[in-house]
Order: sequence, then C-alpha cells, then structure tokens
Amino acid sequence: MPHSLRGSSLRSRLALAHAARAHHPAHSQAHGSLYKSACENRSGILSPAPPPAQTPPLLLRMAQITFRINPKPTYSERMTDARAELRRLIKEQLCAITHDNTATMSWSRRSYMKNVVTRYRVRIEGWPLSEVPFRNLSDVPNLGKLELLLQGWKEGSIRFCQITEEQYLAMIHDPTPWIGPATDDAEGEE
Repeated sequence: MPHSLRGSSLRSRLALAHAARAHHPAHSQAHGSLYKSACENRSGILSPAPPPAQTPPLLLRMAQITFRINPKPTYSERMTDARAELRRLIKEQLCAITHDNTATMSWSRRSYMKNVVTRYRVRIEGWPLSEVPFRNLSDVPNLGKLELLLQGWKEGSIRFCQITEEQYLAMIHDPTPWIGPATDDAEGEE
C-alpha cells in the first residue's frame, strides 16, 4: 500500500476506493474488495485486496474440449489442399521452364494451346489421360485422381517439356495425344 494513504481519513480512503472502482469497471471485483476493506478496516491502513478468484477446473476442461482442433482434415479439405498444391507445383514448374515468373496455366484446349504451347513452346508430358481427362483441376471429381496427379507432378512423371518446331507443328495439327480429345465441357479457364 502506498505510504501516502496510511494517515488519510476514512472518508478520503473510501472516496479513493470508490473512484478507482468507478473508473476501472474491468477490475470492479478487486476494487470492490479494496472498497469493502476500507470500510471494515478502521486502523487507518488499507489492507490489500484478495487475489482474484481462480477459474474452476471444470470450466477449463470444457473450454479445452470445446476449442479442440480436429487433427484429421475432412475429405473436402483434403481435396482443396490437393488442388492448391497441384496448382502451386504446376505454376512453379511452368515459370521455371519458361523463365517467366508471370506465366500462368490455362486449362481449356484453345487457351492451353495459345497461352502455353504457342507462347512458350512447352507442353505437358505424362498426363494420365486414361485416368484423368485434361481439364481444370476444379473439375477433377475425386481425391484419388487429384492424388494421382499430385504424385505424378512430384515424381516428375508428369512435367513440362520444351518442344521443337516439328513437335510444335504436330501438336498444332492434333493435340489429342497430349491433352486428350476435344470436349465441350472442358472449356474452363484457370
């Protein structure tokens, strides 16, 4: 307790305690105890307020259960994560092979041919067309197919390759061996 309060009158101690309580409502429990002790202690010395009440153990356990993080992601979260990682890998590899940090992947047949193959003279090799049609990753229907693509990109069995002028002309004539047959529903852009 500050030395300046020891000799003060009961009335001034009560006023001080009341002012502290009014100005700090968040600490009203502690100041309320100080106010009460000022009323009860007539010796001229304010006694310190008791320590704040402890949170009951049951409430702590309930809070831990309520806010526990689920360690196992849902199927939907796993699909979202696989798509995000695939997009990141594809972007990184496209930027690396083209030496263009602004290069972006296009998924529709026309855009892929124009914005990737024609612009940079690169193409994707090893895409598992029999299991996963070449299309926007948002349209890949299940996690197993996304994981197959992810594994291929990570291992290098699916990759971007530079192409020669002859390969480019062959691909312009018919890209089906590398990106599959043309479909009406695979015209999405990414």
